Amino acid sequence: MQVPLAPKLFIKAKDIVDGNEKLNLELTGIIDDDHDPTGSREERAFRMWINTLGIADLYINNLFEDCRDGLTLLKVIDKIEPGTVNWKKVEMKPNNKFKKLSNCNTAISLGKVLKLSLVATGGSDIVEANHKLLLGLTWQLMRFHMLKFLAAIAHCGKAVTEDDILRWANDRVAKSGKHTAIKSFQDSSISSSLFFLDLLAAIEPKIIDWGIVTKAHTDQDKMLNARYAISVARKLGAVMFLLPEDIVEVKHKMCLTFVAAVMAEALKSK
Repeated sequence: MQVPLAPKLFIKAKDIVDGNEKLNLELTGIIDDDHDPTGSREERAFRMWINTLGIADLYINNLFEDCRDGLTLLKVIDKIEPGTVNWKKVEMKPNNKFKKLSNCNTAISLGKVLKLSLVATGGSDIVEANHKLLLGLTWQLMRFHMLKFLAAIAHCGKAVTEDDILRWANDRVAKSGKHTAIKSFQDSSISSSLFFLDLLAAIEPKIIDWGIVTKAHTDQDKMLNARYAISVARKLGAVMFLLPEDIVEVKHKMCLTFVAAVMAEALKSK
């Protein structure tokens, strides 16, 4: 299936006009991805996330290759949890496998300090670009950052969990008078995007043009709804890293990022 150009949703026209180099590079990468249907959607999403963290002198083109020296992961860890990395012990010029392994071992150790689940992941897996384990590590870093950010803007004084995000979304939709609901971020009903559209309408009642929303009886109609939901979320100000296919196929991780991004915008607008 060809990847649509919808991924550029987090880039605004002003960024291009003003010459935002990092986002313009990301736009180029997204266009390239459109011609690479075999590319990993998760790799793309996690790479986009890293590239939008605003880390000085860091831009990655390939998650698997650009993380092999450990430096990228250490910079990400220190960005999402400042002060975690002791840079005096980091190999800043990892020009051989031993130095790369040292950095990757440090990244794994610090990941465990952040209470990430890395039982089966070692530094050598990162050096060897083990796709499955590196995607698992990067997702946990992204999730850690997302939940920490939500807790900060919620001013709740406690950690935010996936269950909290789920509960918040269902409550917002219910209070708006709609009857859609999801039991988890793996709920098969998500594929229609109708819950996501109801959630967006609950945040901003006039933001949805219901005349173009389908009943999602076919896969094609589901894709149309998913594209529209992502477009509307961007209009609301939410940063989107997922693709319409992720919604239609109910990819748990990506569906969580959708709701978390919408929740972030709702909390910021309070």
